[in-house]
Amino acid sequence: MVLHRDELRDVCRQLDELSIPYDERSNAPRSAADGGPWSLVVATPQRVLELAAASGVADRATHMAVCEGFSRTLAAKLGQARVDFVLRRPVHPGALRLLLLHAWYRGPEKRRFRRVSIGAPVRVRIGWRQRPGMLLELSTTGCRIQIDRMLARESRLAVQLPAELTGGRSVKLKGHVVRTMAAAADDPVNGHEVAVQFETLPTSAFTTVSNLVREYGKGPAEWRDAPKAMRDADAPHGETDPANEAPWTPNRRDPEVPDRRSSPRLRYAKPVLVKGDGASRILMGQDLSIGGMRVNRDPGLGVGDSLRIALYGEDGIPPLMLQTTVAREDGPYLVLTFDDPGEAAQEQLRQIMKSAPVTAGGEGDGEGTALVVSEIVEQG
Repeated sequence: MVLHRDELRDVCRQLDELSIPYDERSNAPRSAADGGPWSLVVATPQRVLELAAASGVADRATHMAVCEGFSRTLAAKLGQARVDFVLRRPVHPGALRLLLLHAWYRGPEKRRFRRVSIGAPVRVRIGWRQRPGMLLELSTTGCRIQIDRMLARESRLAVQLPAELTGGRSVKLKGHVVRTMAAAADDPVNGHEVAVQFETLPTSAFTTVSNLVREYGKGPAEWRDAPKAMRDADAPHGETDPANEAPWTPNRRDPEVPDRRSSPRLRYAKPVLVKGDGASRILMGQDLSIGGMRVNRDPGLGVGDSLRIALYGEDGIPPLMLQTTVAREDGPYLVLTFDDPGEAAQEQLRQIMKSAPVTAGGEGDGEGTALVVSEIVEQG
């Protein structure tokens, strides 16, 4: 929902370009039942505060406030209202676009890994061979399937979602096995259960998965005639010849390197768009400094990977292009180091750290985390 009085026309244009449906209103609804619930609410500060004051509304969506001006008093009010993101104009159009994608498709970090039951036939590609399978559960980071073959951990595969399930074209999800459960001896029909962690998903595939998770989250799916469905999955609609596709390249896993931090870090909670195979996905990171930053772990990134990243600052200023390396693992994060940024790049980094918009993550004291948006335009 976009809640404004024509102040957020640029937000509406971005949502239109992203093909994200939205409900546009000028006044905050009085209750959650008044047209909601919503997955995302973008509003002016006054409207988002009115919405948060309505009973039962505030916790049902990701809230984003777009401000023309900003003060500690306003920050405190938005913090008390538990607004997820606060954007101070001027907002770079590219940054706004990526943040809308992040908020719409992934929501706050606490809801990022929602998993739903599906129960639909799929095909599973192992090497160059296709096998029928059944999709049991799905999330934006992985899935659980049944298949007639036991697979070893770390085995590479691709799960093909048929057009009948996606409502459009078939979608291929690359990943690797993280857990298996052998089939019972007296239950050969259902097969072995395999848990899969996805690698970096193209934007279109990530959108499809997110929409499926949202749709099936409304209730469990029915599993009708499973054996027949598994056989039918061997001939899905609109599939391309896998022989025309390039083989996968596994991520490098180099030893950890010590943290040689020599400059102070500014705490950031920042969407970072990871680009791979011509498509992209968003992560959350923090601790931006002249030397690098941290991002959440991602199946498509490994220690030693080389990334070219575009870092967005204020509107009207071209994004800063930096060569980075995934230096090491740090708990739930990956540490990215900037590869010898020059003096001009260092100065632009300081400006980004100083003037970046704010994420209202504070609880009432106005102390949020800085937000900047980056796009990895090249990997490998």
